[in-house]
Amino acid sequence: MTSRALQTYFEDRLLEAAESISAKANSESYLADFYKNSLESDLKVFHTPSTDRVRPIFKKYLGLDVTEG
Repeated sequence: MTSRALQTYFEDRLLEAAESISAKANSESYLADFYKNSLESDLKVFHTPSTDRVRPIFKKYLGLDVTEG
């Protein structure tokens, strides 16, 4: 149950950040749509969060290494 809560937390933070980043682009921007769709696709296979899974997805979409802290 805790693992599922952690997974949901990471997914929500990523989607929130992606929405914020995409909002800065033109609302009909192909690039913004591609960015959000790619993230949603990657999140479909993002199960059982671990450092090996969290670090790459945050680096890929936000340019952050959230595991440094």
